Amino acid sequence: MDICDFTSPNITIEEVYINLQINKKIKVINLEFRQIGDRVFTKMMNCFGSFSTITKVNFGGNKLTNSAIERLSSIVIMCDRLQVVKLHWNKLGDQGCASVSKLLLENPSITELDLYENKIKSVGIQALCNSLKSNSRLRILNLGSNPIGSKGLNLLADALTINKTLTSLDLSENVLTKDTMMELTKSIRLNVSLNSLFLSSCKITDELFSDLLEALLTKPKFRKIGLERNKLTDQSAIKFLASNKRPRFEEFGLQGNPIGKDFQVQILNFCRLNTRLNKPFFSDFLDLENDANLNVKTGKNKIQLFIVKHRLNRGVGSFGYQVF
Repeated sequence: MDICDFTSPNITIEEVYINLQINKKIKVINLEFRQIGDRVFTKMMNCFGSFSTITKVNFGGNKLTNSAIERLSSIVIMCDRLQVVKLHWNKLGDQGCASVSKLLLENPSITELDLYENKIKSVGIQALCNSLKSNSRLRILNLGSNPIGSKGLNLLADALTINKTLTSLDLSENVLTKDTMMELTKSIRLNVSLNSLFLSSCKITDELFSDLLEALLTKPKFRKIGLERNKLTDQSAIKFLASNKRPRFEEFGLQGNPIGKDFQVQILNFCRLNTRLNKPFFSDFLDLENDANLNVKTGKNKIQLFIVKHRLNRGVGSFGYQVF
């Protein structure tokens, strides 16, 4: 069995122990949202029969702290094929982040790291940035919903000017001030690899967006930008549309911003004409319940019909999207 998915609550912890011990060819381990703590996690790691085949581990949604990460680090050294490490929604803190940073240095095969919601502050970010400056394999990094503050954001911006391999960075749910945005845009201009940036719920205003957009337009290969649930108005919508007369973005997120209906429709038209775009998100962005847009014959909203006709995507909730 290549994939060991232990997310079902029907699978007991004892069964997990047995499976890990007897399976010699595990490639993927999924223990997401099992609410396991350090003690159980350590016992699981001690049960492993083999580490050489593992390519992906998902330990998100548990109660792991630095102690568990230190044990994981001792194992990861033997996993020379490991590429994806997901540790979101745990309790790593700064110490755990420092251990993860050490893990990156000891196992250069890791290309994706998810540390979303882990109570990491600027001290932990400092250790991570030291690793990023010398790491040459990591491509995707999620640091969303960590209280890293202005100091942590500035440290990351500095690391981005040196790192040459990171392609995707998520800093959602961090407040971006004018000073931190200035440092971030400076690093975007200097960075040679980044092509995706996710900044949802960062309280970005029209003024800050203008600075960010100017930096993004200097990077022809930039393809994905997430700006959901910020403070962008029609002013930003105008600039966004004007900047995209030539197809540029493959994915963008604008839902949850106070953009007027006129510009919502204009953005829809832009999506229809932009053949490069594959994931425009519209959840909480389009007024799909507006009676004025209701088609009496079909009982469907005109904007909904537009999306269906042109096979656009409309976001579902905060985490996904669906293709019509």
